[in-house]
Amino acid sequence: MGPRPPLLPWFAVAFAVLVTINSTGWLPAPVVHAGQGASQWCLVMAMAAIGMKTHMKDILTVGWKPVALMVLETLFLAVLFYGMLVWMRS
Repeated sequence: MGPRPPLLPWFAVAFAVLVTINSTGWLPAPVVHAGQGASQWCLVMAMAAIGMKTHMKDILTVGWKPVALMVLETLFLAVLFYGMLVWMRS
């Protein structure tokens, strides 16, 4: 048996630490802005990596019902968040 994996992934620990530090208000605005930009860039890269590993033939082999569910969930979330944005602006 190999070594036991960590109780929490290091990225989760680092995320919690950074959230705590940011919540204190000690960080200057340019540092927070740079962190937000880096965070958005990492999220886009992660989504692109997932998309690059997904092949259309694999999606089609699961059948139409899971694909339809995925499309409906995406549409639901898009409408929900759009509605929330409109509601919050008014």
